[in-house]
Amino acid sequence: MPKSKTTTLIVFTIIFILSWLPIALSVLSKEPSPPSFSIYNTDWDGCSKFRELIENEGFHVKTLISSLSMINRIEQPAVLVIIGPSKYYSPSEIIPNLLLFLQRGGGILIADDFGSGNTILQILFQFQIKFSDKILMDAGSYDKNPVLPIITNFMPHPITSGVNSIILNHASAIVGPNDTSLILLPPVATTTRFSWLDADHDYEYDTGEQVGPFTVATAFEALNGSIVILSDASIFINDMIERADNAKFALNIINWLSNYNKSATIVFDESHLAWSISSSTVYFGTIIGYVAWLSAIPYLSLILPFFMVFTVKKWIPVTKESRKFTPLKIFRKRGRTAFLSKIKEYKTYGFYDKALKILYNRFKRIVSEELKFRLGFSLDKFLEQISKHRPDLDTRKIRKILLSFEKIEKGKLKVTSRDQFLKLFFQLKKIEEEVEKIGGKRP
Repeated sequence: MPKSKTTTLIVFTIIFILSWLPIALSVLSKEPSPPSFSIYNTDWDGCSKFRELIENEGFHVKTLISSLSMINRIEQPAVLVIIGPSKYYSPSEIIPNLLLFLQRGGGILIADDFGSGNTILQILFQFQIKFSDKILMDAGSYDKNPVLPIITNFMPHPITSGVNSIILNHASAIVGPNDTSLILLPPVATTTRFSWLDADHDYEYDTGEQVGPFTVATAFEALNGSIVILSDASIFINDMIERADNAKFALNIINWLSNYNKSATIVFDESHLAWSISSSTVYFGTIIGYVAWLSAIPYLSLILPFFMVFTVKKWIPVTKESRKFTPLKIFRKRGRTAFLSKIKEYKTYGFYDKALKILYNRFKRIVSEELKFRLGFSLDKFLEQISKHRPDLDTRKIRKILLSFEKIEKGKLKVTSRDQFLKLFFQLKKIEEEVEKIGGKRP
């Protein structure tokens, strides 16, 4: 085939894929259960009850499933709600879109603990404010155990009006650099002085761990708009929203951010939640993203329909051979089998054993590389090296943790709850951090 024809074929193939792939996949894909924190999720970890509360209050609710730039296309007043995001926000999303939204008088709620919400805080506040990566515990005020803090310390503010207590669940804290409890933002809700940040996730206080009180909620005006930051996404889920004064607190936030304007649109960002790769929502969001991008470039928006028509005419099956070509097959060839994608998908569907097996196999590879184990990972050899290089560490406790992973790997131990998964996950992460200190940072 002549070089010019080959180049033309490649160009039009790319155009065909970009034009029609998202549409085809959004139609052909199966719709799994909505992810955690979705307002369409009616299970315990969804936010469907929070959506109903807002609608009953008289607000109109919409969802964002594509680019953050779409938030600035809403003409009426609006509030952007970000709860428990899993996918990272890029600077190109945050800087122009959120700042413009605030400049136009919008309100933003950012509620997160160990998700990707930190990417927003780091950019907006230049790394001076963040969600701690340590679990917030409070022995001074809690429900059942300190990992479920009951917050009763509130500052005078519209969002705390009529609120006597709220209950958090495996929360984080809003901290400054190095997890300092003093932050530049005005605290609205804080823990007791008996609270601490559990660095090794053993649910017990250890010497050297940061102690409170810590800020768990802050509210302030920014540019022409307003922002509320909350260090727990779980307060809004169906299992928690009706406990204590959580519902009252949640509605206060929405009312204040909307400036008590019932005509305001409450927009939930669902584009950064852990949707399954097989979800049609993902592909439909891609379509909307294309539309948003093209509408900002007038010349391309005029040209694309002609490209789509031309490629349809060129690629519509007319022979048996051409019928074998489908964009779905191309998509599958490109695939998506990244480590984090697997973990997120297993976590979303509650396959905690599978997720922990993958994490443990990764841990063993890292240990073998860091500590130069030529014959592969051995638990006894690993503990011997840990004891040799870090005699200050409790090797008996480490052995107990890793034996749990060995049992999970062999199918002798089942992990059935999110709390159990998180505890094991953070314990393994802490051990991995200690290994990196011994072996040096990996390239």
